[in-house]
Amino acid sequence: FGSLIFERLQNTHSFMNSMDFKLRTKDFAKRVIAVCRALPPNRESQLIQRQLFRSGTSVGANYREACRARSTAEFIAKLGIVEAEADETLYWLELIAELELLPKIKLKQLIIENHEIIAMTVASIKTLKQNKTGDKKTDTPQSPIPNPKSGILNSSKAPEPVGLYPHARRVGNLLFLSGVGPRERGKKTIPGVTLDAKGNIKKYDIAKQCHSVFRNIRYILEDAGSSWDNIVDVTVFLTNMKEDFPIYNKIYAEYFKNNKPCRTTLEINALPTPIAIELKVIATID
Repeated sequence: FGSLIFERLQNTHSFMNSMDFKLRTKDFAKRVIAVCRALPPNRESQLIQRQLFRSGTSVGANYREACRARSTAEFIAKLGIVEAEADETLYWLELIAELELLPKIKLKQLIIENHEIIAMTVASIKTLKQNKTGDKKTDTPQSPIPNPKSGILNSSKAPEPVGLYPHARRVGNLLFLSGVGPRERGKKTIPGVTLDAKGNIKKYDIAKQCHSVFRNIRYILEDAGSSWDNIVDVTVFLTNMKEDFPIYNKIYAEYFKNNKPCRTTLEINALPTPIAIELKVIATID
């Protein structure tokens, strides 16, 4: 029954079927196992490894079980377990990064995938609860997991992407933004950054970069039909946590004093362009 869930009649967006999400969560499990294998052979790593292995592989396993649910209520309950296991996995990955048990750059993409799996699961639970009409079965094999291949969005104001990716993707009622930095559209210079003749960073002003990156986020959100107050999750990448965190944290508080989304801040060795900060955001959209 779990793979035969009603799609909202007013929703015209395409959805990922249960098999697609089974494959995605299985791939996630494989990547988690690879991280477990790469952890150093010390006591603290072994303790974290056991917890991470269990929760990371349980995400896909519990989703498979959810697809065998006998009612909408049971399916929602089992998706709640998927959300809990994914959230615990994110906790252990963040702990590994913060304790520097593995290079943070090696964990970046897996943490991003973890965030997206959580967001998609939460959106699915919300949709099911809104549309729940009892335990009647349907002849239409649909799943509420949004299809990530739909809803590509680009802003006319935000800086041009440096690779083959959009500014954002709409998935159901969620908007996923690609990593955004402080660059300005159509300009070679970067706010707050002074480069030498070889293009290396000579000096930079993290405050100016923060204001610029927040402005770019706002551009993308508004062009997509969302807004700053709809932000629900923020992942921040800094190249110098020790020096830049206090300034960034203070400015962040000014921008998010009314809206308080979840936040994860990571230090990485470098970013694709000569910048010191990049944000990845998830927001809701009507």
